[in-house]
Amino acid sequence: MPLDALCLSGLVHELNGALSGARIDKIYQPGRDEVVLALRAPGGNVKLLLSANPNHPRPQLTQLPRENPDAPPMFCMLLRKHLSGGRILSIAQPHLERVVEIRLEALDELGDRVERRLVLEAMGRHSNLILLDGEGRITDCLRRVDGDMSARRQVLPGLFYRLPPAQAKLDPTALDRGELERLLAAAPPQAQADQWLLDAFGDVESVTVQKDTLSDLGLPYPDSVTLLLRHKGGVQGVLAADVVSRKAVRSFECFGDGIHLFWEGNPKALYEFRDGDKQPVDTYASFEHDSRYSDNIVENAYVDELTNFFGVLKGEESPKWSFEKDLKAIALMDQIENS
Repeated sequence: MPLDALCLSGLVHELNGALSGARIDKIYQPGRDEVVLALRAPGGNVKLLLSANPNHPRPQLTQLPRENPDAPPMFCMLLRKHLSGGRILSIAQPHLERVVEIRLEALDELGDRVERRLVLEAMGRHSNLILLDGEGRITDCLRRVDGDMSARRQVLPGLFYRLPPAQAKLDPTALDRGELERLLAAAPPQAQADQWLLDAFGDVESVTVQKDTLSDLGLPYPDSVTLLLRHKGGVQGVLAADVVSRKAVRSFECFGDGIHLFWEGNPKALYEFRDGDKQPVDTYASFEHDSRYSDNIVENAYVDELTNFFGVLKGEESPKWSFEKDLKAIALMDQIENS
C-alpha cells in the first residue's frame, strides 16, 4: 500500500536525522523499480532502498540482501557516474507532497564539487526516481514521461524539474481547534460530509468497502456497510452505516497525524479528540428535529440548498455548491455502490 503524505513526512524526518552526512559507497539496481544506496553513515554502514514500485513506493533502510543483475542497468550506471562518493546533505519532503528530495554533494568530471538532487516520487502508478543537476534540470529518470503520456507535466532529460501539480488542499497537521471550528462553521450548514471531506482534505485516493447482510429480513440490499477512505492529503477515514441494529448506526471517524474527528451520525455529534479529551465541535447554527424519529433525521435538511437555488435564479445570490463538486461526490458514491 502506498505511503500517504503524513506517514512519509515522519519517515523523511527519521531518515534525515540518520543519514545526513552519509557518503555513498556503492549503488545497485536490483530491480527495474528499485535502487539501493550503500552508505557510510555516522552511525555505521547502512543501505537505503529507494523504491518506485507502483504498488509500494517508499524510501526505506534495509538489511535484506538483494540479488543484482550481472550487468547493471543504464540508470544505475548513470547514478554511479554522478553520485559515487557523494555526500548526503539533507533529506526533505516538499510540503505535504508524496515526494522525497535527497540533496547531495558530489564531484563532477573535472573534480569540482557540485550539488545534485535525487528525487523519489512515491505516487502509486506515477512513481518515479529522478536525478537532477545543480540547476534543477533532469539528468535522467527511471520512467520517462513524454507529451503523449502526460500533457500537463513531462519528465524527460534536459527539462527543468517541476513538482507534481499541487492539490491546493488543507494541511490537517496545521489545524488547531479554532481553525477547525472556523472551517466547519464556514461550510454550508447542511453540506454533505462527502463534499466537505473532498474540499478540506483532497480527493479520495482509494476506497475499501465491506458490505454485509446481518439480518434475515430479506432486504434487496446489504444492511451493513463499512468504508475505509484514504485522501490524497494523507488523511484516512472510516464510515460505518447499518439499518437493522437496535440503534441504526451512522458514524464517521477521520484521523491523521495531528487530527482526529469523530461523528456519531446527528447534527450535534461532531467531536474532536485533543489531549485525550473528547471535545464537541459546533457545526450547525440551528436545525429542526422531530423527536418521534431517530436523532440523525433532520427535518430541514435541504432548506439551505433550496433557498440558495432560488436565490441564484433570482440573481440575488451566488451558488454555494457546484455541479463539478456534486459530480465528484456522486462518482465516489457510485464507486462505493458498485464495489
